[in-house]
This record gives sequence, C-alpha cells and structure tokens, in this order.
Amino acid sequence: MATFHPELAGAFPVADAAPLAGPLMTLDDWTALTRAPKRAPGTEVSVRARPIGKLGGWKDHMFVHYDDGRAQLIARGGPSEEGASFFPSLVDGSNRVLAEVTPEAASRDYDFPYRTIASTFLPGVSAEQAAAEARAHALGVDRLGNGYGWRRNSNSYAADVAAPLFGYRPGDRRTPGYDQRLRDDVPPPAPQGSVFTGPLRVDDWTPIIRNPPY
Repeated sequence: MATFHPELAGAFPVADAAPLAGPLMTLDDWTALTRAPKRAPGTEVSVRARPIGKLGGWKDHMFVHYDDGRAQLIARGGPSEEGASFFPSLVDGSNRVLAEVTPEAASRDYDFPYRTIASTFLPGVSAEQAAAEARAHALGVDRLGNGYGWRRNSNSYAADVAAPLFGYRPGDRRTPGYDQRLRDDVPPPAPQGSVFTGPLRVDDWTPIIRNPPY
C-alpha cells in the first residue's frame, strides 16, 4: 500500500507533458468525424472569370475548371497572339481564337484571383470524361479558325464548353463574347435546355462546345 509523505511534496520535479498541437478530440468528435458525409464520386465543374490586365476593371476572361478530387483540369481559350500587341493583330485579322484543356497547374489561368460565375456537379464522371467535349471543341476551333475579337473570344469558348452542362451560356456584362458561339467543323446540336445528368459518353454528348472565349 502506498504511503503519502507530505514532507516530500514538491521535492521531485514533474516532467512536462508533451506539447499538444490543439485540444484533444473527444469520443463525440471522433464519432462525428466518422459520420461526416464523404464526397460522392463525380466532378465539380465551375465557370470562373479573372480580370484581364489593364482592362480588368470592366472586362474578365472566363475559363472552365474541372475537379474530381483527384485531377483538376482547366479548359480555356485565348488569342493566338496572346501577349503580343493586341490591336494591330485585331485589325489585320491575324489574331485567332485558340483553345486548350490542360492540367490546372499547367494552365495560364492557374493561381490567379477569380470569381465564380456558375458551378455544378456531375455525378459518376471523372474530370477527364467531363472535359472530353471541351477537348474535342478546342481541336475543332483551332483547326477551323475563328477571328479573335470583342464578340468572339475566350469567353465564347468557355460558354460553349459550359452550355451543355448548365443548360444555358454562363456569362455577364463583364465577359463580352459569352453569347457568341465559336465556329467548329462539327454542326452544333439542337438546343437541349437541360443540365447534364448521367455518365458522359462522347458519342452521345454531341459536340456542344464549339467556340473559344477570352
């Protein structure tokens, strides 16, 4: 049986407890964590817009972001002479709309401030599947050629890409060109007016994204 000796109280230093990063989780905390809803398989698609250089106060560039939790992609359009003198190439017609789908980190729109114009979730679809039509549309747009300008630009491409998913063409007064469809070498499908609801099959989902924006 242990005997308490009051005269020895405080004579032996007590080792400091290991520092904690935060409060200990209680049993209720662990239970709540295990019961927290898990993200369903699928891809979140968002149409985003970021300011354009000196025009940033009143003109934005739209692009489409895909995220399935494992892969993140960006579909974006832009002028063929991006970074070059804008107005001469606009006047002589040498500037064309080009489009591409790349991993997020490899995109020219990566890590810029943006605002979200529209978003939706596609259940049971990977980011690569969700972006398949955007890739096809980009190829058609690049091959056919669309003069880059105020009415047809990167915003046109982003709206083309998003239209079959959202049932409308996302955009606003700060994204001129969103209401203009880019020309492609594939005839546009009949308007559907409905949001994508099933697993994406490229053969079934007729090319609906035929124009690039910026």
